[in-house]
Amino acid sequence: MTIDEVAGGCHRAIEMIKKGIEEAVAARAKFVTTKSTLAETLTEQSSRYAALTAPYGQADTALEESINAAQEAIETIESYVAFIRGTAGPLTTSATTPRLASALDTQGVQPTDTATTHDADGAGVTRPSLAPDPERLPGGTVSKVREARTEGDGIRRENTAATVLAQAGYDVVQNPPAKENRRQPDYLIENRHWDCLSPLTTNGGQIRKRISEKIKKDQADRIILNLDREDGGSMADPDAIKQSLERRPVAGLKEIKIIANRQVIDFYPW
Repeated sequence: MTIDEVAGGCHRAIEMIKKGIEEAVAARAKFVTTKSTLAETLTEQSSRYAALTAPYGQADTALEESINAAQEAIETIESYVAFIRGTAGPLTTSATTPRLASALDTQGVQPTDTATTHDADGAGVTRPSLAPDPERLPGGTVSKVREARTEGDGIRRENTAATVLAQAGYDVVQNPPAKENRRQPDYLIENRHWDCLSPLTTNGGQIRKRISEKIKKDQADRIILNLDREDGGSMADPDAIKQSLERRPVAGLKEIKIIANRQVIDFYPW
């Protein structure tokens, strides 16, 4: 079996999963419509409404979980395809299924036990070029905080992260010029494009999904993950995020730095 044949099989599997997602989305839409109809006809009979709509709510939740799982399966298969074609970094052993491991072994390719400590281009982990300075501010343009609370919280945390990085010795430019693909990452740090993610959720799987979305859009291949909360909410657990990324590696991801308690932590590669 050639690499192209393995990749072709993966792509066919992706198409089947996508078809399943479309069917699940359509089924979920029917549940939502039916539930809305019941809400209109039973608003004055709350107990009866709750009893009749409960199964729809349970089915809706199950469908949503199935859709999310299918989408994550697509991302995993795509990362395998990139790996066997040699266009992505090594997979972790924990993320490699026995069937895939057998297929790779047929080609004489062995997944590594741990992620490399250097990028595919040999650049390695981004290090600060300046001495720490508690008075230093980032260059560029500070992001404007808008009125919406949740969005505003994210932008405030984006600005705070830039300041923490600058004070830790990193050369930071906020809102640099757009990339060649017209995407506009949040930062240029040590002459590398980075995007900031300031999650409100503490769910490691959801945070991994947000990271994957940024990488897929080619926004940036390096992520600043600001876990500090300005609203007093709970901080996400880095171990949960790591476990999710180990189970489902994100193809194209080069580096993650975490900001926690106003400290900069090299988080990925492990």
